[in-house]
Formats: sequence, structure tokens, C-alpha cells
Amino acid sequence: MILIDHGRKQVDKGVMPIPRKVREPMPDFQQKFLGMPNGSPMFLLRLQSILAVAAPIAALAILLSGCMTDYYPYQGGGPMIGQGGASKRIDGVDIWLFGAPPRKFQIIGYIEDSRPGGPPLMAQRNPKLAAIAKQQGGDGVLIQSDAAQYMGSITMGNAFTTANGAFYGNGFNGSALTTGTLVSAPMIRREGRFFVIKYL
Repeated sequence: MILIDHGRKQVDKGVMPIPRKVREPMPDFQQKFLGMPNGSPMFLLRLQSILAVAAPIAALAILLSGCMTDYYPYQGGGPMIGQGGASKRIDGVDIWLFGAPPRKFQIIGYIEDSRPGGPPLMAQRNPKLAAIAKQQGGDGVLIQSDAAQYMGSITMGNAFTTANGAFYGNGFNGSALTTGTLVSAPMIRREGRFFVIKYL
């Protein structure tokens, strides 16, 4: 540091310190994601409401993810003739919903299908069967068995909590009101067995 005498004044010509940027504290989980001030007692109320909705959704996601369709070659089957029935054609393959074709055919494959019984996934089952049969050189699919298995029920809901009160000293005095709705739905799993056939 250098001091220069200018009469009665002394001017400090020392090197000024480099200012440093003040690091702001990171916002915590409560403030950033839940909009609650730090240390707010309403944090637990809001978190409880979120978990009440998230847990059933996670359980439902696990259930819906279990679709399995397996194909196995079939050997040893001779020519057969059915008595007729009802069928619908999907992508060039006959899905026989009831009965069997009144013409010669031979079983060339076997399919096992397991999936949740909800409408969206069940709507995909017959197109899936038709695609596998066509890939394996088949002309149609016969239903051997189709069973529905009850797996229990799942309850889903939502909740909203409002709270009011005031801090005093180290305590908090207030009240909270929670409102919500609950919906229960059965969990059904469909287990199907099918034959892939080829017309002769």
C-alpha cells in the first residue's frame, strides 16, 4: 500500500480487493417443488396428499406393464375339419371367436397370451395374435381357452389440503382441511390359449 502526501491529505493508493460473487443458497425441496416456505408445517400435509395419489398410480403401472405373448411350434397334428362357427378377419388371418372352419386345416402352432383385462390392452390382443399367425405361415387362429382371473382391486384418488394459521415464538397454531375423491376398480388378468392353423 502506497501513501502519497498532498498537503494535509493523504490518499491511499493501495490495491482495491477484488469483489467476490456471493453464492446464493440452493432452494430446498419444499420451496422449489411445493411452493412452501422453509420450515412450513404445511409441507407435510401437501406431501401426504401427493403420496396418496402417486402410490396407486405406481401400482397400476406395474400391473399394466405385464403383457406376455409366446408362440410354440405344434407337431404331430393331422388334418381336421370343423363344424363352422363365427370368425373375423384381421390382416388376412381368420380369428375364430367360436367354433372351427368347416374345411380341412392343420394345427401348426400354439400361443399363450397373458395381459391385464382392461379395454385398451384387450383391444390389442387379436391384432397381436393375427400378426404372430401370419408371421408363422398360418391362416387362422382358434381359441382353446380364455379365462379371466380376479387379482383384487385398486383404489385411486386425489386430495387437496388447505391450511391456515400463524406462527408464534417457536410454535404454530392453525387448522387444515383435506378434501378428495376415491375410485375403486377391479384388477382383472386375462389368460388365453390359442391354436394357429393352416388351411389345406
